[in-house]
Amino acid sequence: MAACEARNVMTLSKPIVKSVVSISRCLKILESDLKHGALKLVVEFPEDVRDLWLLIRPGDLVFARTRRSVKIGGARAERRPMVLGIRIEKVDLELDACCLRLLGRVEHHPEGFEVKGYHAFSVRPGSVVTIVKDRWTDTDLQRLKRAIERREVPPIYILAIDDSDYALAIVQENRTSIVDAGSLPPATEYVDLVKRAGFLIDRISELVKQRAGPVVVGGPAILVDAVFKAVRENLPSSVPVIKTGLSSGGEAGVYEALRRQEVRQALAEHRALMEQQLVEEFLAALRRGEPIAYGIDLVEQAALSGAVKHLLVSNTLFTKPEILPRLLSILDAVEQHRGAVTFITMHREAIQTLDGFGGLLAYLRYPLPSTYAGTGSGNSI
Repeated sequence: MAACEARNVMTLSKPIVKSVVSISRCLKILESDLKHGALKLVVEFPEDVRDLWLLIRPGDLVFARTRRSVKIGGARAERRPMVLGIRIEKVDLELDACCLRLLGRVEHHPEGFEVKGYHAFSVRPGSVVTIVKDRWTDTDLQRLKRAIERREVPPIYILAIDDSDYALAIVQENRTSIVDAGSLPPATEYVDLVKRAGFLIDRISELVKQRAGPVVVGGPAILVDAVFKAVRENLPSSVPVIKTGLSSGGEAGVYEALRRQEVRQALAEHRALMEQQLVEEFLAALRRGEPIAYGIDLVEQAALSGAVKHLLVSNTLFTKPEILPRLLSILDAVEQHRGAVTFITMHREAIQTLDGFGGLLAYLRYPLPSTYAGTGSGNSI
């Protein structure tokens, strides 16, 4: 019976949201069937683990692929891969391990296996989970929408090029857009690849001037070095340019680049540098006497009054259960008043600096009556 019920839940109606290739840091929906209370999500980054922790509650039904010891016939128990559905009783966030632990009683299992009792999922980047709720509240849906749409990183520009084909793409807002693709001018013994691709190098420069972001240049190793060097020389030194070997150019090369581990690692390092720069900019604004609030009391006051323009949040606050209700209220208030929220999660020194200010630094639209510009006075946690 449980297995049949599992099929009824997992065989959802036609998905209304399809996944897209992305390396922007936001939660990704694979399938959505809110009529039956079900959402299938993929976890890609540490921020996704935290966002899921905000969404999953005791009483929810969660499906995930896992391994479980089961007996087959009269044989000894074996650990087999399978999809289980558990009714959640406990949710624990382990930030250091970048892991969400979900414990619950097994309600759904594959046919042919007898699975009873409790089971625990360890949800990490790379996991796919389906969450089924009796009712998704407006707060849940608003929080999910903000997690999907949150713009925490700049656009990423990808040029995939070989001797004949090219594609230029922008990765932004949880989707990859091909902005130009086609065939290069014919090769001659007098015109090298860099000259044939000159219009693309100029186009990248124009895009980066409009909105700065890292650039990935990829192609067959024998060709990509010269193009990479030309792109690097044509852009400011502050713009990261990443080189990666690809089997081909064109659109296929763009999506191959998105799967490259060295590209993801380079972008993660860029993200960490951005976090450090943001914290330093906020502290510089504080020294200049601009309206900055820090500590949970003043930041809460500023958030509820709609005064927060941009809020920095240390990841370590999510390990403090005593302040979590207030923290979630602050996050909701800031985003409801169209303020920006950036979670500092990757740069250790930036996290430590932010923790020295109570884990919260808020740049205000205007000074609050109870504060004065430049002091940023507030209570630490």
